[in-house]
Amino acid sequence: MQTSLASLAIAVLCLSEVGGSSASRVSHPAAGQVRMADRYGQLGSRYQANVAYLIDLHDNNRHLHTWSMLEPWRARHRGDAWRGTRPWDAEYAGKWLDAAALMAAGTGHQGLRCRLETFASAMRDLQAPDGYMGIEQKPPSNWDVWNQWYAITGWLTHDEQFGSPGSRHAAIRCADWITARFDPPQDSGFFRAAWGGGCNVDVVGQMVRVAQITGERKYLDFVKQVASAYPPINQMRATGRPHLTHAYVLCAYLGGLTRWAVAVDNVEELAWIERVWEAIRHHHQYPTGSIGRGEKLHEPPLADDPRIQETCATVEWLLWTARLYEATGNPRYIDAMERTAYNALLGAQSADGTKWTYFAPLHGRKAWFEGPTECCFWSGPRGLARLPLWIYATDSNGIRVDLFEASKATLLVQGESVTVEQSTSYPADGRTTVRLALKKPLTFSVRLRMPAWTVDATVEVNGERVETDISPGSHCRLDRTWSGGDVVVFRFAMASRFEAFTGIGAALVRGPEVLALDSRDNPGLDLDAVRISSCSEPDLRPLPPEGSHRRRYEATVDVGGAARKMVFTPFADSGAAGAAFRAVFPPR
Repeated sequence: MQTSLASLAIAVLCLSEVGGSSASRVSHPAAGQVRMADRYGQLGSRYQANVAYLIDLHDNNRHLHTWSMLEPWRARHRGDAWRGTRPWDAEYAGKWLDAAALMAAGTGHQGLRCRLETFASAMRDLQAPDGYMGIEQKPPSNWDVWNQWYAITGWLTHDEQFGSPGSRHAAIRCADWITARFDPPQDSGFFRAAWGGGCNVDVVGQMVRVAQITGERKYLDFVKQVASAYPPINQMRATGRPHLTHAYVLCAYLGGLTRWAVAVDNVEELAWIERVWEAIRHHHQYPTGSIGRGEKLHEPPLADDPRIQETCATVEWLLWTARLYEATGNPRYIDAMERTAYNALLGAQSADGTKWTYFAPLHGRKAWFEGPTECCFWSGPRGLARLPLWIYATDSNGIRVDLFEASKATLLVQGESVTVEQSTSYPADGRTTVRLALKKPLTFSVRLRMPAWTVDATVEVNGERVETDISPGSHCRLDRTWSGGDVVVFRFAMASRFEAFTGIGAALVRGPEVLALDSRDNPGLDLDAVRISSCSEPDLRPLPPEGSHRRRYEATVDVGGAARKMVFTPFADSGAAGAAFRAVFPPR
Protein backbone atom coordinates (compact mmCIF):
# COMPACT_ATOMS: atom_id res chain seq x y z
CA MET A 1 0.00 0.00 0.00
CA GLN A 2 1.40 3.39 -0.97
CA THR A 3 2.29 5.81 1.82
CA SER A 4 0.23 9.01 1.77
CA LEU A 5 1.86 12.30 0.94
CA ALA A 6 0.70 13.79 4.22
CA SER A 7 2.66 11.21 6.23
CA LEU A 8 5.76 12.17 4.21
CA ALA A 9 5.34 15.78 5.31
CA ILE A 10 5.56 17.34 1.88
CA ALA A 11 5.23 21.09 1.83
CA VAL A 12 4.23 22.61 -1.47
CA LEU A 13 4.96 26.29 -1.94
CA CYS A 14 4.30 28.38 -5.02
CA LEU A 15 6.86 31.13 -5.21
CA SER A 16 6.04 34.23 -7.21
CA GLU A 17 9.62 35.50 -6.72
CA VAL A 18 8.74 39.04 -7.66
CA GLY A 19 11.66 41.43 -7.33
CA GLY A 20 14.41 39.21 -8.64
CA SER A 21 17.37 41.01 -7.10
CA SER A 22 16.28 39.95 -3.61
CA ALA A 23 15.62 36.32 -4.52
CA SER A 24 18.12 33.53 -3.96
CA ARG A 25 20.92 33.01 -6.46
CA VAL A 26 21.13 29.81 -8.45
CA SER A 27 23.92 27.87 -10.11
CA HIS A 28 23.85 26.12 -13.45
CA PRO A 29 25.73 22.82 -13.78
CA ALA A 30 28.85 22.29 -15.83
CA ALA A 31 28.35 20.93 -19.33
CA GLY A 32 29.68 17.49 -18.40
CA GLN A 33 27.03 17.08 -15.69
CA VAL A 34 24.08 17.02 -18.11
CA ARG A 35 23.33 14.82 -21.09
CA MET A 36 20.49 15.63 -23.46
CA ALA A 37 18.84 12.54 -24.90
CA ASP A 38 19.99 11.88 -28.46
CA ARG A 39 17.60 13.06 -31.17
CA TYR A 40 14.69 13.68 -28.78
CA GLY A 41 12.81 16.89 -28.27
CA GLN A 42 12.78 20.13 -30.17
CA LEU A 43 15.96 21.36 -28.48
CA GLY A 44 17.70 17.98 -28.24
CA SER A 45 17.66 17.18 -31.95
CA ARG A 46 19.11 20.58 -32.87
CA TYR A 47 21.71 20.34 -30.11
CA GLN A 48 23.02 17.03 -31.40
CA ALA A 49 23.36 18.45 -34.93
CA ASN A 50 25.72 21.08 -33.51
CA VAL A 51 28.55 18.54 -33.09
CA ALA A 52 28.78 17.75 -36.80
CA TYR A 53 28.53 21.44 -37.63
CA LEU A 54 31.45 22.38 -35.38
CA ILE A 55 33.58 19.56 -36.77
CA ASP A 56 32.80 20.76 -40.29
CA LEU A 57 33.77 24.33 -39.37
CA HIS A 58 37.10 23.03 -38.08
CA ASP A 59 37.95 20.52 -40.78
CA ASN A 60 36.77 22.34 -43.87
CA ASN A 61 37.23 26.01 -42.98
CA ARG A 62 33.59 26.23 -43.84
CA HIS A 63 32.44 29.67 -44.98
CA LEU A 64 36.01 31.01 -44.82
CA HIS A 65 36.81 29.53 -48.24
CA THR A 66 40.55 30.20 -48.50
CA TRP A 67 41.82 30.75 -44.96
CA SER A 68 41.57 29.01 -41.62
CA MET A 69 40.27 30.42 -38.35
CA LEU A 70 43.86 30.91 -37.16
CA GLU A 71 45.08 32.73 -40.25
CA PRO A 72 44.59 36.30 -38.93
CA TRP A 73 47.03 35.56 -36.09
CA ARG A 74 49.41 33.66 -38.35
CA ALA A 75 49.62 36.72 -40.58
CA ARG A 76 50.51 38.90 -37.60
CA HIS A 77 52.97 36.25 -36.39
CA ARG A 78 54.72 36.40 -39.77
CA GLY A 79 54.88 40.19 -39.54
CA ASP A 80 52.27 40.66 -42.27
CA ALA A 81 49.31 42.99 -42.09
CA TRP A 82 46.05 41.04 -42.02
CA ARG A 83 44.52 41.18 -45.48
CA GLY A 84 41.33 39.28 -44.69
CA THR A 85 37.90 40.67 -45.32
CA ARG A 86 37.05 42.10 -41.90
CA PRO A 87 38.98 43.54 -38.91
CA TRP A 88 37.04 41.26 -36.54
CA ASP A 89 37.99 38.04 -38.34
CA ALA A 90 39.88 36.69 -35.30
CA GLU A 91 36.64 36.43 -33.34
CA TYR A 92 35.71 33.18 -35.10
CA ALA A 93 38.44 31.11 -33.47
CA GLY A 94 37.50 32.15 -29.93
CA LYS A 95 33.82 31.52 -30.61
CA TRP A 96 34.58 28.09 -32.06
CA LEU A 97 36.74 27.17 -29.07
CA ASP A 98 34.03 28.28 -26.64
CA ALA A 99 31.30 26.27 -28.37
CA ALA A 100 33.48 23.22 -29.05
CA ALA A 101 34.60 22.96 -25.41
CA LEU A 102 31.01 22.99 -24.19
CA MET A 103 29.82 20.52 -26.84
CA ALA A 104 32.72 18.13 -26.26
CA ALA A 105 32.02 18.17 -22.51
CA GLY A 106 28.25 17.92 -22.96
CA THR A 107 28.29 15.02 -25.43
CA GLY A 108 31.52 13.21 -24.64
CA HIS A 109 32.39 13.27 -28.36
CA GLN A 110 36.04 12.26 -28.53
CA GLY A 111 36.60 13.40 -32.11
CA LEU A 112 35.55 16.92 -31.21
CA ARG A 113 37.61 16.78 -28.02
CA CYS A 114 40.78 15.88 -29.95
CA ARG A 115 40.23 18.73 -32.39
CA LEU A 116 39.58 21.08 -29.48
CA GLU A 117 42.87 20.30 -27.75
CA THR A 118 44.93 20.66 -30.92
CA PHE A 119 43.19 23.91 -31.84
CA ALA A 120 43.61 25.49 -28.39
CA SER A 121 47.31 24.65 -28.42
CA ALA A 122 47.75 26.15 -31.89
CA MET A 123 46.01 29.35 -30.72
CA ARG A 124 48.33 29.60 -27.72
CA ASP A 125 51.39 29.23 -29.95
CA LEU A 126 50.33 32.37 -31.83
CA GLN A 127 50.15 34.61 -28.76
CA ALA A 128 52.74 37.38 -28.71
CA PRO A 129 55.42 37.32 -25.96
CA ASP A 130 53.76 40.23 -24.15
CA GLY A 131 50.37 38.47 -24.11
CA TYR A 132 48.89 40.36 -27.05
CA MET A 133 46.32 38.38 -29.03
CA GLY A 134 45.03 40.93 -31.50
CA ILE A 135 45.66 40.89 -35.23
CA GLU A 136 46.92 44.43 -35.85
CA GLN A 137 50.55 45.43 -36.28
CA LYS A 138 50.02 48.76 -34.54
CA PRO A 139 47.16 48.37 -32.08
CA PRO A 140 44.69 49.47 -31.11
CA SER A 141 42.18 49.46 -33.95
CA ASN A 142 38.43 49.73 -33.56
CA TRP A 143 38.20 45.94 -33.22
CA ASP A 144 41.48 45.00 -31.57
CA VAL A 145 40.17 44.36 -28.04
CA TRP A 146 37.10 42.67 -29.52
CA ASN A 147 39.25 39.94 -31.09
CA GLN A 148 41.10 39.48 -27.81
CA TRP A 149 37.82 39.33 -25.89
CA TYR A 150 36.88 36.21 -27.82
CA ALA A 151 40.31 34.63 -27.45
CA ILE A 152 39.99 35.01 -23.67
CA THR A 153 36.44 33.64 -23.83
CA GLY A 154 37.44 30.49 -25.70
CA TRP A 155 40.49 29.78 -23.56
CA LEU A 156 38.63 30.22 -20.27
CA THR A 157 35.80 27.93 -21.37
CA HIS A 158 38.35 25.32 -22.46
CA ASP A 159 39.96 25.53 -19.03
CA GLU A 160 36.62 25.40 -17.18
CA GLN A 161 35.48 22.29 -18.99
CA PHE A 162 38.72 20.30 -19.21
CA GLY A 163 41.22 21.89 -16.83
CA SER A 164 43.79 23.38 -19.22
CA PRO A 165 46.56 25.33 -17.43
CA GLY A 166 47.94 26.44 -20.79
CA SER A 167 44.67 28.02 -21.90
CA ARG A 168 44.14 29.55 -18.46
CA HIS A 169 47.58 31.14 -18.52
CA ALA A 170 47.09 32.44 -22.07
CA ALA A 171 43.78 34.07 -21.11
CA ILE A 172 45.34 35.76 -18.07
CA ARG A 173 48.27 37.08 -20.13
CA CYS A 174 45.85 38.50 -22.68
CA ALA A 175 43.81 40.18 -19.93
CA ASP A 176 47.03 41.60 -18.49
CA TRP A 177 47.95 43.10 -21.86
CA ILE A 178 44.58 44.89 -21.93
CA THR A 179 44.74 46.19 -18.36
CA ALA A 180 48.33 47.34 -18.83
CA ARG A 181 47.57 49.22 -22.04
CA PHE A 182 44.33 50.93 -21.02
CA ASP A 183 43.46 52.83 -17.87
CA PRO A 184 39.91 54.11 -18.26
CA PRO A 185 38.74 56.78 -17.71
CA GLN A 186 42.16 58.45 -17.81
CA ASP A 187 42.86 56.81 -21.17
CA SER A 188 39.80 57.79 -23.17
CA GLY A 189 41.14 55.76 -26.09
CA PHE A 190 39.48 52.72 -24.58
CA PHE A 191 36.11 54.19 -25.54
CA ARG A 192 37.10 55.00 -29.12
CA ALA A 193 36.41 51.49 -30.42
CA ALA A 194 33.66 50.46 -32.83
CA TRP A 195 30.02 51.03 -31.92
CA GLY A 196 30.78 54.04 -29.74
CA GLY A 197 33.33 52.15 -27.68
CA GLY A 198 31.00 49.25 -26.96
CA CYS A 199 33.21 46.74 -28.74
CA ASN A 200 35.94 47.37 -26.14
CA VAL A 201 33.54 47.53 -23.20
CA ASP A 202 32.33 44.02 -24.11
CA VAL A 203 35.50 42.57 -22.57
CA VAL A 204 34.31 43.38 -19.01
CA GLY A 205 32.64 40.00 -18.49
CA GLN A 206 35.80 38.11 -19.28
CA MET A 207 37.77 40.36 -16.93
CA VAL A 208 35.46 39.20 -14.15
CA ARG A 209 36.10 35.56 -15.10
CA VAL A 210 39.86 36.19 -14.93
CA ALA A 211 39.45 37.83 -11.51
CA GLN A 212 37.52 34.80 -10.27
CA ILE A 213 40.21 32.32 -11.26
CA THR A 214 43.18 34.42 -10.14
CA GLY A 215 41.72 36.07 -7.04
CA GLU A 216 43.29 39.36 -8.16
CA ARG A 217 41.30 42.52 -7.54
CA LYS A 218 42.86 44.53 -10.37
CA TYR A 219 40.58 42.99 -12.98
CA LEU A 220 37.46 43.91 -10.99
CA ASP A 221 38.85 47.41 -10.50
CA PHE A 222 39.31 47.67 -14.27
CA VAL A 223 35.62 46.80 -14.77
CA LYS A 224 34.61 49.30 -12.09
CA GLN A 225 36.50 52.05 -13.91
CA VAL A 226 34.78 51.19 -17.19
CA ALA A 227 31.35 51.04 -15.54
CA SER A 228 31.91 54.42 -13.89
CA ALA A 229 33.23 56.23 -16.96
CA TYR A 230 31.39 54.89 -20.00
CA PRO A 231 28.65 57.43 -20.90
CA PRO A 232 26.04 54.94 -22.22
CA ILE A 233 26.27 52.96 -18.96
CA ASN A 234 25.73 56.10 -16.91
CA GLN A 235 22.79 57.02 -19.13
CA MET A 236 21.13 53.63 -18.60
CA ARG A 237 21.90 53.69 -14.89
CA ALA A 238 20.02 56.98 -14.60
CA THR A 239 17.06 56.25 -16.89
CA GLY A 240 16.52 52.49 -16.80
CA ARG A 241 16.17 52.59 -20.58
CA PRO A 242 18.49 50.85 -23.06
CA HIS A 243 21.10 52.69 -25.07
CA LEU A 244 19.96 52.57 -28.71
CA THR A 245 23.00 50.91 -30.21
CA HIS A 246 24.10 47.57 -31.67
CA ALA A 247 21.92 44.98 -29.90
CA TYR A 248 24.65 42.31 -29.86
CA VAL A 249 27.26 44.66 -28.39
CA LEU A 250 24.81 46.06 -25.82
CA CYS A 251 23.73 42.65 -24.52
CA ALA A 252 27.35 41.52 -24.28
CA TYR A 253 28.51 44.31 -21.99
CA LEU A 254 25.30 44.30 -19.93
CA GLY A 255 25.84 40.57 -19.42
CA GLY A 256 29.41 41.33 -18.35
CA LEU A 257 28.21 44.01 -15.92
CA THR A 258 25.70 41.54 -14.48
CA ARG A 259 28.57 39.16 -13.79
CA TRP A 260 30.53 42.02 -12.17
CA ALA A 261 27.58 43.18 -10.00
CA VAL A 262 27.27 39.66 -8.60
CA ALA A 263 31.02 39.29 -8.07
CA VAL A 264 31.22 42.50 -6.01
CA ASP A 265 27.75 42.02 -4.45
CA ASN A 266 26.46 45.35 -5.73
CA VAL A 267 22.66 45.11 -5.57
CA GLU A 268 22.19 48.69 -6.79
CA GLU A 269 24.05 47.94 -10.01
CA LEU A 270 22.08 44.75 -10.51
CA ALA A 271 18.81 46.61 -9.98
CA TRP A 272 19.33 49.09 -12.83
CA ILE A 273 20.55 46.34 -15.13
CA GLU A 274 17.32 44.46 -14.42
CA ARG A 275 15.29 47.58 -15.24
CA VAL A 276 17.05 47.91 -18.60
CA TRP A 277 16.45 44.23 -19.35
CA GLU A 278 12.76 44.64 -18.56
CA ALA A 279 12.50 47.71 -20.79
CA ILE A 280 14.07 45.79 -23.69
CA ARG A 281 11.78 42.82 -23.15
CA HIS A 282 8.63 44.95 -23.05
CA HIS A 283 9.42 47.36 -25.88
CA HIS A 284 12.10 45.89 -28.16
CA GLN A 285 11.54 42.12 -28.17
CA TYR A 286 9.91 40.42 -31.11
CA PRO A 287 7.34 37.60 -30.64
CA THR A 288 10.00 34.97 -31.27
CA GLY A 289 12.19 36.27 -28.45
CA SER A 290 15.07 38.23 -29.97
CA ILE A 291 15.82 41.88 -30.52
CA GLY A 292 17.25 44.38 -32.99
CA ARG A 293 16.41 45.70 -36.44
CA GLY A 294 19.31 46.05 -38.82
CA GLU A 295 21.39 44.88 -35.82
CA LYS A 296 20.40 47.93 -33.68
CA LEU A 297 17.72 48.90 -31.20
CA HIS A 298 15.46 51.62 -32.60
CA GLU A 299 12.60 53.96 -31.81
CA PRO A 300 9.92 53.04 -32.64
CA PRO A 301 11.07 49.63 -31.40
CA LEU A 302 9.40 47.04 -33.66
CA ALA A 303 8.87 46.77 -37.41
CA ASP A 304 7.98 43.84 -39.65
CA ASP A 305 11.29 44.11 -41.47
CA PRO A 306 13.32 41.29 -43.10
CA ARG A 307 16.47 42.42 -41.25
CA ILE A 308 15.52 41.72 -37.64
CA GLN A 309 16.79 39.45 -34.86
CA GLU A 310 20.44 39.03 -35.77
CA THR A 311 21.62 35.60 -34.62
CA CYS A 312 24.56 37.12 -32.72
CA ALA A 313 22.12 39.33 -30.78
CA THR A 314 19.89 36.34 -30.09
CA VAL A 315 22.76 34.46 -28.47
CA GLU A 316 24.02 37.40 -26.41
CA TRP A 317 20.47 38.12 -25.22
CA LEU A 318 20.29 34.50 -24.03
CA LEU A 319 23.67 34.67 -22.27
CA TRP A 320 22.78 37.94 -20.53
CA THR A 321 19.37 36.63 -19.47
CA ALA A 322 20.96 33.45 -18.10
CA ARG A 323 23.31 35.61 -16.00
CA LEU A 324 20.33 37.48 -14.57
CA TYR A 325 18.61 34.22 -13.69
CA GLU A 326 21.73 32.99 -11.91
CA ALA A 327 21.96 36.31 -10.06
CA THR A 328 18.33 36.48 -8.94
CA GLY A 329 16.62 33.11 -9.23
CA ASN A 330 13.65 34.90 -10.80
CA PRO A 331 11.74 32.53 -13.14
CA ARG A 332 10.79 35.36 -15.50
CA TYR A 333 14.29 35.05 -16.93
CA ILE A 334 13.95 31.34 -17.68
CA ASP A 335 10.55 32.02 -19.25
CA ALA A 336 12.24 34.53 -21.55
CA MET A 337 15.13 32.18 -22.33
CA GLU A 338 12.73 29.40 -23.25
CA ARG A 339 10.85 31.67 -25.65
CA THR A 340 14.07 32.79 -27.34
CA ALA A 341 15.62 29.32 -27.54
CA TYR A 342 12.59 27.56 -29.02
CA ASN A 343 11.92 30.28 -31.57
CA ALA A 344 14.60 32.81 -32.51
CA LEU A 345 17.59 30.54 -31.89
CA LEU A 346 16.24 27.39 -33.52
CA GLY A 347 14.52 29.47 -36.19
CA ALA A 348 17.91 30.77 -37.31
CA GLN A 349 19.29 27.23 -37.68
CA SER A 350 18.32 24.78 -40.39
CA ALA A 351 16.64 21.60 -39.17
CA ASP A 352 19.69 19.50 -40.09
CA GLY A 353 22.05 21.92 -38.34
CA THR A 354 24.12 22.72 -41.44
CA LYS A 355 23.02 26.33 -42.05
CA TRP A 356 22.36 29.56 -40.17
CA THR A 357 20.61 32.80 -41.00
CA TYR A 358 22.04 36.24 -40.33
CA PHE A 359 18.57 37.59 -39.46
CA ALA A 360 15.39 35.77 -38.41
CA PRO A 361 12.49 37.56 -40.13
CA LEU A 362 8.88 36.91 -39.19
CA HIS A 363 7.69 36.41 -42.73
CA GLY A 364 9.00 35.81 -46.24
CA ARG A 365 11.61 33.21 -47.09
CA LYS A 366 14.67 32.24 -45.10
CA ALA A 367 17.93 33.50 -46.52
CA TRP A 368 20.67 31.15 -45.39
CA PHE A 369 23.62 33.30 -44.44
CA GLU A 370 26.50 33.54 -46.92
CA GLY A 371 28.35 36.60 -45.62
CA PRO A 372 30.00 38.99 -46.33
CA THR A 373 30.95 38.57 -42.67
CA GLU A 374 30.83 35.20 -40.93
CA CYS A 375 29.84 36.18 -37.38
CA CYS A 376 26.55 34.30 -37.04
CA PHE A 377 28.03 31.01 -38.24
CA TRP A 378 30.06 30.96 -35.03
CA SER A 379 27.61 32.68 -32.67
CA GLY A 380 24.68 30.32 -33.24
CA PRO A 381 26.62 27.22 -32.10
CA ARG A 382 27.58 29.00 -28.85
CA GLY A 383 23.90 29.35 -27.96
CA LEU A 384 23.08 25.74 -28.82
CA ALA A 385 26.07 24.47 -26.84
CA ARG A 386 24.62 25.97 -23.64
CA LEU A 387 21.13 24.48 -23.88
CA PRO A 388 21.83 21.54 -21.51
CA LEU A 389 23.24 23.91 -18.89
CA TRP A 390 19.89 25.68 -18.58
CA ILE A 391 17.65 22.63 -18.07
CA TYR A 392 18.47 22.33 -14.37
CA ALA A 393 19.80 24.60 -11.65
CA THR A 394 20.64 24.28 -7.98
CA ASP A 395 20.06 26.76 -5.17
CA SER A 396 20.55 26.75 -1.41
CA ASN A 397 17.42 24.63 -1.00
CA GLY A 398 17.87 22.00 -3.68
CA ILE A 399 17.16 21.42 -7.37
CA ARG A 400 15.24 23.37 -9.97
CA VAL A 401 13.76 21.83 -13.12
CA ASP A 402 13.56 24.80 -15.50
CA LEU A 403 13.41 23.49 -19.06
CA PHE A 404 11.50 20.42 -20.14
CA GLU A 405 13.79 18.28 -22.27
CA ALA A 406 14.60 14.57 -22.21
CA SER A 407 17.85 14.58 -20.26
CA LYS A 408 19.87 13.19 -17.39
CA ALA A 409 21.96 15.20 -14.92
CA THR A 410 24.10 14.51 -11.88
CA LEU A 411 23.86 17.42 -9.46
CA LEU A 412 25.42 18.12 -6.09
CA VAL A 413 22.95 18.75 -3.26
CA GLN A 414 24.23 19.21 0.30
CA GLY A 415 27.47 17.57 -0.74
CA GLU A 416 25.69 14.47 -2.09
CA SER A 417 25.24 13.42 -5.73
CA VAL A 418 21.65 13.35 -6.96
CA THR A 419 20.81 12.03 -10.42
CA VAL A 420 17.82 13.59 -12.13
CA GLU A 421 16.37 11.98 -15.23
CA GLN A 422 13.66 13.73 -17.21
CA SER A 423 11.34 12.05 -19.73
CA THR A 424 9.11 14.24 -21.84
CA SER A 425 7.91 14.96 -25.34
CA TYR A 426 7.50 18.66 -24.63
CA PRO A 427 6.57 20.91 -26.37
CA ALA A 428 4.39 18.44 -28.27
CA ASP A 429 2.55 17.96 -24.97
CA GLY A 430 2.78 19.27 -21.44
CA ARG A 431 3.67 16.14 -19.47
CA THR A 432 7.08 15.71 -17.85
CA THR A 433 8.31 12.87 -15.62
CA VAL A 434 11.28 13.43 -13.30
CA ARG A 435 12.99 10.45 -11.64
CA LEU A 436 15.47 10.85 -8.81
CA ALA A 437 18.34 8.53 -7.92
CA LEU A 438 20.42 9.02 -4.76
CA LYS A 439 22.40 6.73 -2.49
CA LYS A 440 20.60 7.63 0.74
CA PRO A 441 17.49 9.60 1.72
CA LEU A 442 18.07 13.34 1.66
CA THR A 443 15.88 16.30 2.58
CA PHE A 444 15.81 19.08 -0.01
CA SER A 445 13.43 20.90 -2.33
CA VAL A 446 12.56 20.19 -5.94
CA ARG A 447 11.24 23.27 -7.70
CA LEU A 448 9.28 22.87 -10.92
CA ARG A 449 9.03 25.91 -13.15
CA MET A 450 5.48 26.72 -14.11
CA PRO A 451 5.65 28.91 -17.23
CA ALA A 452 3.75 32.19 -17.18
CA TRP A 453 1.23 30.79 -19.69
CA THR A 454 0.54 27.65 -17.60
CA VAL A 455 -3.08 26.49 -17.24
CA ASP A 456 -4.59 23.39 -15.64
CA ALA A 457 -1.36 22.29 -13.98
CA THR A 458 -1.16 19.22 -11.75
CA VAL A 459 1.69 17.62 -9.81
CA GLU A 460 2.06 14.02 -8.60
CA VAL A 461 4.70 12.42 -6.41
CA ASN A 462 4.94 8.63 -6.57
CA GLY A 463 1.52 8.41 -8.18
CA GLU A 464 -0.38 10.59 -5.70
CA ARG A 465 -1.62 14.01 -6.66
CA VAL A 466 -0.41 17.00 -4.67
CA GLU A 467 -3.27 19.44 -4.15
CA THR A 468 -1.93 22.94 -4.48
CA ASP A 469 -2.73 26.31 -6.01
CA ILE A 470 -0.02 26.45 -8.64
CA SER A 471 0.84 29.98 -9.77
CA PRO A 472 1.86 30.58 -13.40
CA GLY A 473 5.19 32.33 -13.74
CA SER A 474 6.55 30.77 -10.55
CA HIS A 475 8.31 27.71 -9.22
CA CYS A 476 6.18 25.10 -7.52
CA ARG A 477 8.29 23.88 -4.61
CA LEU A 478 8.18 20.33 -3.23
CA ASP A 479 9.94 19.96 0.12
CA ARG A 480 10.46 16.46 1.46
CA THR A 481 12.92 13.73 2.26
CA TRP A 482 13.62 12.19 -1.12
CA SER A 483 14.69 8.61 -1.72
CA GLY A 484 16.11 6.79 -4.71
CA GLY A 485 13.36 5.91 -7.17
CA ASP A 486 11.02 8.78 -6.28
CA VAL A 487 9.06 10.01 -9.29
CA VAL A 488 7.50 13.41 -9.88
CA VAL A 489 5.03 13.90 -12.72
CA PHE A 490 3.70 17.29 -13.66
CA ARG A 491 1.29 18.20 -16.39
CA PHE A 492 -0.14 21.36 -17.83
CA ALA A 493 -2.19 22.23 -20.86
CA MET A 494 -0.30 23.56 -23.87
CA ALA A 495 -2.29 26.75 -24.04
CA SER A 496 -2.60 28.57 -27.34
CA ARG A 497 -3.33 32.26 -27.70
CA PHE A 498 -2.89 35.26 -29.96
CA GLU A 499 -0.46 37.87 -28.69
CA ALA A 500 -0.52 41.40 -30.10
CA PHE A 501 2.66 43.42 -30.76
CA THR A 502 2.52 47.11 -31.58
CA GLY A 503 3.78 47.84 -35.06
CA ILE A 504 3.78 44.30 -36.43
CA GLY A 505 0.46 42.60 -35.60
CA ALA A 506 -0.45 39.42 -33.76
CA ALA A 507 1.39 36.11 -33.32
CA LEU A 508 -0.19 32.74 -32.63
CA VAL A 509 1.63 31.10 -29.71
CA ARG A 510 1.27 27.55 -28.38
CA GLY A 511 3.10 26.93 -25.13
CA PRO A 512 6.58 28.42 -25.67
CA GLU A 513 6.40 28.21 -29.47
CA VAL A 514 5.33 30.82 -31.97
CA LEU A 515 3.46 29.10 -34.81
CA ALA A 516 3.73 30.08 -38.45
CA LEU A 517 1.88 29.47 -41.66
CA ASP A 518 4.08 27.65 -44.16
CA SER A 519 3.34 27.52 -47.87
CA ARG A 520 4.10 23.79 -47.90
CA ASP A 521 1.03 23.19 -45.70
CA ASN A 522 -1.26 25.83 -47.17
CA PRO A 523 -1.06 25.61 -50.97
CA GLY A 524 -2.82 28.45 -52.72
CA LEU A 525 -3.05 30.62 -49.62
CA ASP A 526 -1.67 34.15 -50.00
CA LEU A 527 0.15 34.37 -46.67
CA ASP A 528 0.61 38.12 -46.94
CA ALA A 529 -3.13 38.64 -47.36
CA VAL A 530 -4.03 36.98 -44.05
CA ARG A 531 -5.50 39.45 -41.56
CA ILE A 532 -6.50 38.31 -38.10
CA SER A 533 -9.69 39.98 -36.96
CA SER A 534 -10.32 37.88 -33.87
CA CYS A 535 -7.90 37.34 -31.01
CA SER A 536 -9.93 34.64 -29.28
CA GLU A 537 -8.06 31.48 -28.32
CA PRO A 538 -7.81 29.24 -31.39
CA ASP A 539 -8.69 25.56 -31.25
CA LEU A 540 -5.54 23.80 -32.49
CA ARG A 541 -5.93 20.21 -33.68
CA PRO A 542 -2.75 18.12 -34.13
CA LEU A 543 -2.14 16.71 -37.60
CA PRO A 544 0.26 13.89 -38.52
CA PRO A 545 3.80 15.28 -38.52
CA GLU A 546 5.50 16.03 -41.79
CA GLY A 547 8.31 13.52 -42.16
CA SER A 548 9.51 12.23 -38.80
CA HIS A 549 9.74 15.54 -36.97
CA ARG A 550 7.85 18.66 -38.04
CA ARG A 551 4.68 19.07 -36.03
CA ARG A 552 1.60 20.61 -37.61
CA TYR A 553 -1.66 21.95 -36.22
CA GLU A 554 -4.93 22.76 -37.95
CA ALA A 555 -7.03 25.67 -36.78
CA THR A 556 -10.10 27.51 -37.94
CA VAL A 557 -9.26 31.19 -37.79
CA ASP A 558 -11.51 34.18 -38.30
CA VAL A 559 -9.85 35.96 -41.21
CA GLY A 560 -11.49 39.16 -42.35
CA GLY A 561 -14.82 38.09 -40.92
CA ALA A 562 -14.76 34.64 -42.55
CA ALA A 563 -13.80 31.31 -40.97
CA ARG A 564 -10.85 29.69 -42.70
CA LYS A 565 -9.01 26.42 -41.98
CA MET A 566 -5.26 26.78 -41.91
CA VAL A 567 -2.28 24.65 -40.94
CA PHE A 568 0.35 26.04 -38.57
CA THR A 569 3.82 24.72 -37.74
CA PRO A 570 6.45 25.85 -35.19
CA PHE A 571 8.34 28.93 -36.32
CA ALA A 572 11.62 27.06 -35.80
CA ASP A 573 10.61 24.52 -38.47
CA SER A 574 9.00 26.91 -40.93
CA GLY A 575 10.52 28.17 -44.15
CA ALA A 576 12.56 25.10 -45.05
CA ALA A 577 13.30 24.10 -48.64
CA GLY A 578 12.63 27.62 -49.90
CA ALA A 579 9.05 27.70 -48.61
CA ALA A 580 7.40 30.99 -47.78
CA PHE A 581 6.18 31.48 -44.21
CA ARG A 582 4.47 34.03 -41.99
CA ALA A 583 4.48 34.21 -38.19
CA VAL A 584 2.85 37.62 -37.61
CA PHE A 585 -0.52 38.72 -38.89
CA PRO A 586 -1.49 42.36 -39.28
CA PRO A 587 -4.87 43.33 -37.85
CA ARG A 588 -7.83 43.64 -40.17
